[in-house]
Amino acid sequence: MLNRSGESFRDCAIRELFEESGLHGRPEDLECVAAFDFQFPFDESLTHVGYVYFLRTFTGNVVETDEMEPHWLTVDEIPYEHMWDGDRQWLPMLLEGKKLKGPIVFGRDNSTVDKMDLTTVDTVLESEHLARIDLYING
Repeated sequence: MLNRSGESFRDCAIRELFEESGLHGRPEDLECVAAFDFQFPFDESLTHVGYVYFLRTFTGNVVETDEMEPHWLTVDEIPYEHMWDGDRQWLPMLLEGKKLKGPIVFGRDNSTVDKMDLTTVDTVLESEHLARIDLYING
């Protein structure tokens, strides 16, 4: 997800939702369930913080895009074997209803997770200030 200058994380998520799926949502309907600091020590240009949102109310029709071939799946059908290494670990926890924060550190290949230190939280702090987000996730 690429955050454009002056765009909030929530607005970015809604824009990306439409661009990558054809679906429309509203920022206020997003449920923030995780804050992660994705660290790539062997290619710092990939390092970024990000939020994970659930959206249960949306409109529009799903379309195939360069980013996605859409499929509706049950939780038991989620293809974890095709996901990034870290996603396989944290997505099931989010689907169980947990909220998470923490750093995810990738290895030399920028794909394998070397370290993941996730903490369960009651509420995920949202902020547009990167220093505050970094302190919250890593502090």
